[in-house]
Amino acid sequence: MTFKKDSVPWNKGLTAETDERVFRGTRAVIKANKNRSKQHQTNINHALKGRKVHNKGRPWEEWMSESGQQNSSQSQFKPDHAPWNKGLPWEQWMPPEGIENQREWCTSKRARKHLLENSLKVSQRREEDPEFATRLIRNWQVAIHQTPNKAEEWLGRLIELACPGMYVYNMGDFILGGKVPDFVNYEDKRVIELFGELFHAKEEEQIRTEWFEKLGYKTLIIWYNELISDQKAVAHKIYNFEHGVEL
Repeated sequence: MTFKKDSVPWNKGLTAETDERVFRGTRAVIKANKNRSKQHQTNINHALKGRKVHNKGRPWEEWMSESGQQNSSQSQFKPDHAPWNKGLPWEQWMPPEGIENQREWCTSKRARKHLLENSLKVSQRREEDPEFATRLIRNWQVAIHQTPNKAEEWLGRLIELACPGMYVYNMGDFILGGKVPDFVNYEDKRVIELFGELFHAKEEEQIRTEWFEKLGYKTLIIWYNELISDQKAVAHKIYNFEHGVEL
């Protein structure tokens, strides 16, 4: 196939939602990437190693075509532009194939092993190296900007509904055993953590609970999937954790 200078691609302007051919092609690419062997990926990495990017370090005005510059100047992505999916859970805007891949990864043995191994390595080094622990917490405080994300805001509202005035969001100023719990009840020595399946292995729930218990704090772990699927049940769970009776 020869790509001539003013030729228009057959799929220009088409999406998987509007064209069956694009849809089938997208599914085929996802399936191929999913079934790619480890040796295949290794071969790709070796092939790309050392390859120079032609536009690396150069202003886009030097290498982008005139039509590309014109389209870029008319793009919706302005400095103060808010993404259309800002604040929405990824389940609401991600394609079904992406959601399926995410959930398969979250529940896979490989993901749990990877997350648990990394967590244990970091915990071990933090205990052995106080300077590393201090630096880790400082970097974490800078990274999160000391403000709750959308999921933490949802959980905060449920906590306030179930236990008014008892918990406060921890902006990084309260460090418990080298960790920074999300919500803290200082008077009753209880903490509530929000765990995302993409970042925490299931085994971490018991590890975190036992670790805080040694320091005199009772812990409740809320998982992201249960938060978005049944908030009423989460509110009951929080109330029972704090009071030990049904709401």
